[in-house]
Amino acid sequence: MIAKLRVKFVLINMAIVIGLLLVIFGLVYHFQQDALERQTDMALQDLASSITPQGAPNKIIRQQFLTLYIDANGDVTSAGTTHYDFSKASFVRKLIKEVYDTGKLTGILEDYGFKYKVIIEKDCQKMAFVDITGTKIALSALVQNLLVTGGIALAAFCLVSIGLAFWAVRPI
Repeated sequence: MIAKLRVKFVLINMAIVIGLLLVIFGLVYHFQQDALERQTDMALQDLASSITPQGAPNKIIRQQFLTLYIDANGDVTSAGTTHYDFSKASFVRKLIKEVYDTGKLTGILEDYGFKYKVIIEKDCQKMAFVDITGTKIALSALVQNLLVTGGIALAAFCLVSIGLAFWAVRPI
């Protein structure tokens, strides 16, 4: 009888702790993901609005990026980048084709790991690409850290609950 009471006590405590940890860790993940997406969107907006025919924008962006200025004839007249090689025009053409194939002004190119934004003006198109692999890696690392932290917290709370169960239901 007392053993069953101890087990119920531990199970109820662990259910409460698991519920709390899931809510807290879910909120941490959600807010971190939202912050990273907002940072990427702001970087894209800054990049896309500052592209000129003369070259790359003069902005400090903490993510790897790529910008293209496409004139009315469809020629790429300037390109700016942090870490990408433009010696192969086929890479640039593939990116432009992928963007056109989506039919959207903003989106994600999963195959390339880019989030993009297109600004269409009367005599040109401006395309900005931001590398989102760093964001994905950061979120993956966050999940791993939350799982390890959650596992340690659950083990600690389980031991405390077992100790409290023995103390709370001991015969007087």
